[in-house]
Order: sequence, then structure tokens, then C-alpha cells
Amino acid sequence: TQYVGVFVNRGSGGGTPRIIVDRYNIEPATIKAGDVFQLNMSLLNTSSSNTVSNIKVSLSNDEGVFNPVNSSNTIFIESIGPKKKAENIFTLMPKRDAKHKTYGVVVDIDYEDGKGNQLSSKDMISIDVIQQAKLVLGDLDMPPEVYVGQPFPISIEFFNMGKTTLHNLMIKTEGNFSTQDSSYYVGNFEAGQ
Repeated sequence: TQYVGVFVNRGSGGGTPRIIVDRYNIEPATIKAGDVFQLNMSLLNTSSSNTVSNIKVSLSNDEGVFNPVNSSNTIFIESIGPKKKAENIFTLMPKRDAKHKTYGVVVDIDYEDGKGNQLSSKDMISIDVIQQAKLVLGDLDMPPEVYVGQPFPISIEFFNMGKTTLHNLMIKTEGNFSTQDSSYYVGNFEAGQ
């Protein structure tokens, strides 16, 4: 009987290893402008055979809406094995005057493969920011004398004291009285108006 040993060299596995953002979530789920939140991000090494190392992850956005809190917008990860994940948390705060909309955040990833080659990848994630709506009513203006059974006009001013436009605003008057023209459609009501 004769036995032969065979050495199998898997090599580098072929192809360039990639790092992608495979999952992220935001806590709290609703982000108000000016409030601190946490961005939990999971990075996946898509290679089935190569470990990536010396990883730098940076966040940026065109409008500069999100600022890091008690940290930087960059993190360092020593290495991620093949088909493995690394989870990280960024603590961020949107500017107080950020508009009510969805913002794109660019995730820049610089890393090295097993041979020390410099590689990079870029992903995009979306974060919704809301502005607190604030509609304030002024004083009710009515005639000095009113008589039972007689109609009389009243007026009131209202102000958009929030930092966002109120869309499709409708003002309705309701109570234990009869009204004429009890609804007033404002439409889009700009901030500060």
C-alpha cells in the first residue's frame, strides 16, 4: 500500500476583496434637527478567502448637515476576515436648521488586501431628518358687543413658528355655534410667515 499526500494551495482566491455596508439602522428611528442620534453600521468583507486590514471608514455629506458628537467622523478597524462583518457606531447630530428631508451620507472606505495593496470603496446611505412643526395662534379679534341670534365676524392671526414649510394647511372653526365659511385653506405655509 502506498499513500500520496497532496498539498492544495488556495492562493489568493482571485478577485479583489470588497467591503460594503450590508446593514445600518438609526436610533431613535425619527431624527429631529438638532437632536443626537446613533448610526449603527455593519461592514461586510465580501471576499471568501482574503482578509482585509488597516481599514479607515469616513462619513461625509455634501451639505455638511451631520456633525459627529464627542468623536470624529472617521473610525479605524484593524481587520475583517473573509465573509466576516464589523459593526460600528457613529454618534451624530444634524444641524438645528437642517431642512425637513432625506439626506444622502457617503461612506468612504479605504483598506488593504493581504498583499498590502491600497483599495477603496464608496457606499451611500440615506438618513431622514424632520423639523418640528409649530403653528401658533394669535389673539382672537371680535367686536366689543355681540347680540344673541345676530351674526358677527371674528378674526385670528396664525404664525408658522417652526423651521419648515407646512404643506396643505387647512384651518377649521368648530364649536357650539353655527358658522359661515368655517374652513380656510391656506395651502403651503412658509416658515416665519
